[in-house]
Amino acid sequence: MSCTSRPATYWTASRAGIRARACTGNYIVVLELSAHDDARAESGFVRDFRDLAVFRKWVDATLDHRHLNEVMETTSPSAENLAKWIYDHWCEGLPELSAVKVSETPKTWVVYQPG
Repeated sequence: MSCTSRPATYWTASRAGIRARACTGNYIVVLELSAHDDARAESGFVRDFRDLAVFRKWVDATLDHRHLNEVMETTSPSAENLAKWIYDHWCEGLPELSAVKVSETPKTWVVYQPG
């Protein structure tokens, strides 16, 4: 599942640790789901996409047009940390979740895949 063009802002850190400037990004988040053949539904799906609507609603409510420093209170809102943070929030609710990919530009991606 992919959630596209979700704008958010974050503060960049200066060398002295003082907020340097606010930046805005449009992120793409991709969830990678996987399952063994015997764990897939009779239809062959790992999970029905309709079941993932709750994730899109969470993204809209939690990240869309938000200041990521405030949302991710205890960690720097880099794309790498955002991917891990999303995984940590969703790995129990989506046991098939195997990786989270985050892109801030069309040419750059990070992947968090535990383990």
